Amino acid sequence: MDSNVYTDPAVIQEAQNVVPLKINVATYPDVAGRYNVGGLPVILWLDSAGNERGRQSGALGAAELLPMMQRYR
Repeated sequence: MDSNVYTDPAVIQEAQNVVPLKINVATYPDVAGRYNVGGLPVILWLDSAGNERGRQSGALGAAELLPMMQRYR
């Protein structure tokens, strides 16, 4: 996803409306545990208090990611 989704111009544009954060769960296992992250990749949509609003497991293409970004902004 790093090379073909997050570099998509439409995804970059929509990312202006969210706060994207990529975390290495090996480095931060406490974060993985807090959000029950098992398999990777996983995208979590959180509110400003850190509460989970949505979750997507598995890789996505830009066409699948964009509607989720718009829904959870």
